Amino acid sequence: MKKILSACLLGVLLLFCGCAPEKKTSPTTIGQPVPALRFKDINGNDYFFNKFKGKVVVIANWATWCQYCLIELPYLQQLRTQYPPEKVEIVTILHDPENLDQAKQLIADDSLTLPVLLIGDHPMISQLASSGIPCSILIDRKGIIRFLHRGFAPADIKKYEDELNYLLGEP
Repeated sequence: MKKILSACLLGVLLLFCGCAPEKKTSPTTIGQPVPALRFKDINGNDYFFNKFKGKVVVIANWATWCQYCLIELPYLQQLRTQYPPEKVEIVTILHDPENLDQAKQLIADDSLTLPVLLIGDHPMISQLASSGIPCSILIDRKGIIRFLHRGFAPADIKKYEDELNYLLGEP
């Protein structure tokens, strides 16, 4: 009985946390090219990923109910100011567009200027984030997924910096 109760409690915690704090990589995504993607941003404008050709890109998947996501966003904003926009692009994808008003308020409250895109119908992005969010993807200048992170802790930002610097140093 105690084991069943513990398992139920763990399931409820994972459901409400929305993500795992540790990072894992998935061999089925690392090394794959990102297809031509089109999104709508939170203001209804079209956003085409092919405009990032030649840039290193960070895609951060998040939701308004995910506490780890809300911790990660200001760090991503800070990271965005460290790199020239002609070399690095950091965008976010909102996975709960039904909470768009709440998302806009969170963005305003934290003075975030990161692009916020709506998830839409993109199987690749949905698949990458299906095992939990936050889920961040680093893409090289050739459009290949090179790094995948699940969960977030503030100390992770150093790893993001190292990976960005590595990708920027590649020919």
